[in-house]
Amino acid sequence: MNVMARAKSKMLLKHIFFASLVLETDVVPMEDLNPPTAATDFRKIYYHPKFIESLDSDTVLFVLAHEVMHIALKHGLRIQNRNPTRWNIACDFAINIMLRKSGFRIWEHCYCDAKFAD
Repeated sequence: MNVMARAKSKMLLKHIFFASLVLETDVVPMEDLNPPTAATDFRKIYYHPKFIESLDSDTVLFVLAHEVMHIALKHGLRIQNRNPTRWNIACDFAINIMLRKSGFRIWEHCYCDAKFAD
């Protein structure tokens, strides 16, 4: 079983709400993803295989949940005329705080600060 299949199976057991969203979303490997991490076009989740393979299983769960929440929260539709970089960072903070409260172990390199909660 590959890394993504294991992560989805584990998510079903630990985080069924997020798993239901991820299982309805195409998750696509992409060798030329830049930066070589993970991303979404608000329809699919893309990931760089070497990035995902470098992570432990709990961090892969976090990455999947993080990307699917951009889709679920309609961040692509709600950007309006905001600065895309600042909007994405603000959305990342909101998602990561939500995921921490939901019991995910947050990836050490992401935006997550409790002062932005609520």
